[in-house]
Amino acid sequence: MQFGVGMIRRRFLQSLLVCAGAGKVLTACSPPTEPLRFGANAWPGYAPLRLAEASGLISPERLRVLDFPNSSMVLSAFRNGTIDAAGLTLDEALALAASRQPLRIVLVFDVSDGADVIVARPGISALDQLEGCRVGVETEALGAYLIGRALERVSLPLHSVEIVSMPLDRHESAFASGQVDALVTFEPVRSRLLEAGASELFSSREIPGEIVDVLVVREDVLRTRRADLQAAVSAHFEARLALLADPAAAAERLGARLSLDEVALRAALGLIQLPGPEENRRLLGGADAGLAQVLVTMSSRMKSLGLLEGELVLKGMLVADLVEAV
Repeated sequence: MQFGVGMIRRRFLQSLLVCAGAGKVLTACSPPTEPLRFGANAWPGYAPLRLAEASGLISPERLRVLDFPNSSMVLSAFRNGTIDAAGLTLDEALALAASRQPLRIVLVFDVSDGADVIVARPGISALDQLEGCRVGVETEALGAYLIGRALERVSLPLHSVEIVSMPLDRHESAFASGQVDALVTFEPVRSRLLEAGASELFSSREIPGEIVDVLVVREDVLRTRRADLQAAVSAHFEARLALLADPAAAAERLGARLSLDEVALRAALGLIQLPGPEENRRLLGGADAGLAQVLVTMSSRMKSLGLLEGELVLKGMLVADLVEAV
């Protein structure tokens, strides 16, 4: 069969109309969008989203989970646009917001119930003994908030200890070599240091509901990539059920990404709460959203500790739409 020039031209114009959707954006014929880039450290509370990716519960065209050695690098990557979304604690999210980063909180990954701790070398058994000691802290991340809250309990100001800025991936070596007298750290480092003889002085269990890990996204990403974010949130909840039902399979599948074997993963899960969709809706949604007051109280405490500067707009930061749709 032969085609004349006129027929070819008509077929070409028809194909343009199909792609354009009679004047709409050329969505179907555009190059595929890059996957959402989510970044997080090795905290076990982020295991469900990593498991969702590893198990194929979400398409790799929609989401890519990037592993970072510490929270400071996650914060930096969010600021410079290397990632679109991040797993962060509430205090880290507030610090970002105060630095004029337009962000939204769309999911609660977990609530720490003893997994975040202050540990000390043998011979230091109480918080008031930390006065004048060297304390290793990931200063831009949760560590600074936790040490501040702990010292408040014994009426010590933050400047009563020598803060040694230290990323998570150096915690164990610094503790073993005597570079610090104490550390603000979390699972899985917590368990390994306790096995090595460290003593636990303080944990997130003593400030219930304050150490919360959330999914933070850029405001423009929420607006333009809502379908991909919805898929990620739904996959998280599906993988959460799989993780709780069979931690052994999850530990085997995730392998070195979490630095946790089955025993360690089970222990870590015993120290955190993983809220399901209903609890997420309670925490994020409505006028009486559970996290709304936490944000107000936490921002006030961070300012008093010198951890937060600048104007902070909390209204609209919590977004429940995605968890409500699950």
